[in-house]
Amino acid sequence: MTRTIIDSDLRRWEVFASSGPHGFPDPGCLVFRCSSDRDEPSRSLVFKGDRTAAEEAVLRLPPADLRAYLESARPLS
Repeated sequence: MTRTIIDSDLRRWEVFASSGPHGFPDPGCLVFRCSSDRDEPSRSLVFKGDRTAAEEAVLRLPPADLRAYLESARPLS
């Protein structure tokens, strides 16, 4: 499941859950991909809990909470 949020610079970001390192479900990750500026690097944030908890967060968290996670996320290498 993907959800779209808008940051403070009015860029659109797709947010989705992913598995952790090496494909294990724990810990889950939130991945942010900028759909309005493809030059903006994608970002990732380790989420407390497994991938299922991360998916639940994408579906249920208010946009303001997801924007806060976006601000904390680190660029993918």
